[in-house]
Amino acid sequence: MNEENDVKEEYHITPEQTKTEFDEEEKKEPMEGSDKEEKSDKAGLDENKENRDDVTDKEDKEKPDNTDNGISNSALYTKLSGISNILETLKHLFESRISKDELLSDRFRDMRNELKEYKEQFVYNNILKKMFLDVITLHDKIQQIMNDLVLYKETPQNILNHFEAIEKELLFVLKKQSVHEIEIEHNTKFDERYHQAAEKEKTANPDEDLTISKVLQKGFMYNDILLRPAKVIVKKYYKEES
Repeated sequence: MNEENDVKEEYHITPEQTKTEFDEEEKKEPMEGSDKEEKSDKAGLDENKENRDDVTDKEDKEKPDNTDNGISNSALYTKLSGISNILETLKHLFESRISKDELLSDRFRDMRNELKEYKEQFVYNNILKKMFLDVITLHDKIQQIMNDLVLYKETPQNILNHFEAIEKELLFVLKKQSVHEIEIEHNTKFDERYHQAAEKEKTANPDEDLTISKVLQKGFMYNDILLRPAKVIVKKYYKEES
């Protein structure tokens, strides 16, 4: 007892101070234990979080994509966008081509109409007009002959001469248009390319076999093109019976 009092006196410790310090020590000890427990709990939480993160990352890595053949959604979207752009480009190309085709069709139609008009004008100016004028001239001559027959009472021979003149004039008109008569001379051989056998005539002369004896209707050519074959009578050789 005396020793305790001596210690208190030596360090000047009063009973109140001793109690207060004891109380403070009791408070510190639980706090220090609480801090350790709190730190331990926090470390456990951090470790659990890290474990969960590792599991999540592993699951994400092992989890398959939602698309076929291992293509991600973003890659698939990119491809679909590219295809859409290509289709849009093709659409514009087709529309442009159709527009060009319609323009070419219009131009072709215009050219065809112009060519048709030019052809008609060319044919009229270079062929038909001249032929029409020649036929009109021939008509005038026939009209004049008819008037002369009425006024002057022409003889049959004069009438025949007038018609022969008309025939020559008509042949001249045709010749100007490159139309000419198929010439057939005496004993001309029958040629089915230019002649049409209307009748047959017997002959005892073998040299006259398949020769033309008479022309029933004249044939005509346009340059080298057959317009109408000549209708003729053909001789046919028959051996006389003894």
